[in-house]
Amino acid sequence: MTYERVETCPVCGSGLNSNFLICKDFSVSQESFAIVECKKCHFKYTSPRPTKEVISKYYESDQYISHSNSNKSIIDNAYYLVRRITIQNKLRLVNSTGDKEKKILDIGCGTGVFFG
Repeated sequence: MTYERVETCPVCGSGLNSNFLICKDFSVSQESFAIVECKKCHFKYTSPRPTKEVISKYYESDQYISHSNSNKSIIDNAYYLVRRITIQNKLRLVNSTGDKEKKILDIGCGTGVFFG
């Protein structure tokens, strides 16, 4: 597998980090990944991480419902109904800030569907 080490924090650019935890992908690859924590801003991220050329392999599973747009079963349909409700709740929360201009960074966004 091809990995790339993240040398600086994606949020603040600091090069100071420490190991936070090791987590296992039980869903698809069965591989373990290191999560590091930036010592400056405390953001946590995967490093080393799979390169963009191989990252899609980690999402190739019919069981990974949040990354699928299938509606083949009752469970799929229930998931999408709940997802639609939670997206509406997120939108209400964002709109409640009162700011006219809003930018959203949705980390771990599955299919990238934030607004339904």
